[in-house]
Amino acid sequence: MPETIPSLHAQIASAYIQDANDFLSRFEALKEDYSKTKRMKSFVDLLMGFECALKAHIFLSEPYIAAELTYKKIKSASHNISALAGLACFISDKGIYEKTAHLLGNFSVFLRYSLDGYESFFPSGLAQEEAIASFSATLANTNWLNEVVALLKELIEPTIEPLSGPIDMEKVMEYETEMRNFVLAVGIVKA
Repeated sequence: MPETIPSLHAQIASAYIQDANDFLSRFEALKEDYSKTKRMKSFVDLLMGFECALKAHIFLSEPYIAAELTYKKIKSASHNISALAGLACFISDKGIYEKTAHLLGNFSVFLRYSLDGYESFFPSGLAQEEAIASFSATLANTNWLNEVVALLKELIEPTIEPLSGPIDMEKVMEYETEMRNFVLAVGIVKA
């Protein structure tokens, strides 16, 4: 890990970690409001939290590569958690990335739609064994969900220290200009 992370990379990684924390908080707030479709939708919050945490890890692991290039790499991975986990290398022990890909690589954010969710867990006209995933072994399994939540927290935790610290008030406008140029360059906003 580099001693200092360039401002733009830190700002982007920090935004992704904030999103990961927000998704995690929303999942935890809603996990007891149970129905199959609500559980699928709230699980998507966890998936999005993993995406965001992995994106932060990717930015933090490539501090001296142009932010626009890193962003394009992330965008090309889309919502594929396995692909994002394969790009992340902020933590030298790759085990956390491998575990993330193994546990969550088969899931898609399209579970937020009832049709996609039911077809993933309860496929029409097929035996339950032919489902993409077992609902009872995953989303209805408190131990499995707790493992997933703990894993997301484990991804978030090592980003806290490198993204903390005092703000250089003399450079705030410089940081804002860097971010504006970045969001325009990658098309997040239009001029």
